[in-house]
Amino acid sequence: MNLEIYCAIVNEGLGNKVLKILKEQGVNGATIFKGKGTVHDKISTFFALDDVRKEIVISGCDEETGDKAFLEVCNRLKLDKPKRGICFSITLEAIIGSNFYDSSRKINVKEEDNMENKLIVVIVERGNGEAVVDAALKAGATGATIVNARGSGIHETQKVFNIEIEPEKEIVLLLVESENTDTITDEIRKELRIDEPGRGIIFILDVHKTFGLYKGE
Repeated sequence: MNLEIYCAIVNEGLGNKVLKILKEQGVNGATIFKGKGTVHDKISTFFALDDVRKEIVISGCDEETGDKAFLEVCNRLKLDKPKRGICFSITLEAIIGSNFYDSSRKINVKEEDNMENKLIVVIVERGNGEAVVDAALKAGATGATIVNARGSGIHETQKVFNIEIEPEKEIVLLLVESENTDTITDEIRKELRIDEPGRGIIFILDVHKTFGLYKGE
């Protein structure tokens, strides 16, 4: 059995509709996050997002069920049209802590070569997300989604009136062509000084499949 994590990024207000479609198709669990989409005005984007509020729906399930369900999401919400959103999946080795899947099951992890797209995930202090987007656009990225979060770590606390608090974080999601990944990542590292302690973290994931991917002219 192959497990995938599926992500749908849609306009605000459509997250619950995505959940309803997924449930109809046999996907029994999903989570909605709030985010903001940004895109360079002059460049068509893989995400097909502009500067509007977004909802990110994430679910983990088996590949057969997930592919069918998210294709249905894309068809019903017309995600192949510009500025509607996007769905993509990433192969998982396991799902732990889910009521729907036994983590002791044997999982077949497929080796995929020549992935066309990568997902760059950048976690920075709140307020720096736009700087990440600016750096990415400068290096050739075409769009991004910013999600608010909280983080804690050895270098991640600040003192206010001598009391340590966990700062707010922003997560920036960038879906990019594989060949542009290094250029975009290097620019973000340089502009945000990511290599300095406490400045943030970047990780890169292979995107297994995309659904409803709009490529404008």
